[in-house]
Amino acid sequence: MRDALSKKIVDIEPSGIRKFFDIVSEMPDAISLGVGEPDFDTPYRVREEGIYSLEKGRTFYTSNAGLKELRDEISRYIARKYNLITDFGKIMDPLADKILVISALVIFVQLEYIPGWMSIIVLAREFLISGIRILAAAKGEIIAAGNLGKYKTTSQMIVIVIALAIGPIGFNLADRFFTIAEILMLIPVILTIWSGWEYTFKAKHYFLEQ
Repeated sequence: MRDALSKKIVDIEPSGIRKFFDIVSEMPDAISLGVGEPDFDTPYRVREEGIYSLEKGRTFYTSNAGLKELRDEISRYIARKYNLITDFGKIMDPLADKILVISALVIFVQLEYIPGWMSIIVLAREFLISGIRILAAAKGEIIAAGNLGKYKTTSQMIVIVIALAIGPIGFNLADRFFTIAEILMLIPVILTIWSGWEYTFKAKHYFLEQ
């Protein structure tokens, strides 16, 4: 069959995605989601999202590298499952979360979704913890985020999503208007103070050294 094709066609360089499929086809344990038909019914939510994408004209291809958010989540899952967490990851993952959270809180204060003192507490805690991490790194040590810190970050992300969804909705109480975001933000603020104290307590030896 190859001899029947024009030399110009034969000499055409395969596309990157074609090379990728060829590599996957040689891996016995790999499941390719690029070509073929699944042996199960398409889930309802996937069908709904497909219809929505068609209606909105979102029919273009994603990058061969895939969606960044999906790659990041898969990377975190694999790192947790196989204990592949590196010193770089211990530092940069929390830092990336901090940048996202702080940016959102600054915008929320400007939009009057939350009061300024809440963002000040979060900012003060993050600067304190970053300073401790720099001090620890200078001594060749890495202090990974504890469970309280992870709960704090998760609660912040949830409040950010809710605040973006509902906006400045709220109610009047004792001659003052409270937004829903402000009420919900009390949980991350409490966890911020608590986790900051826990982290500082773990690093107390840095401050006690003479």
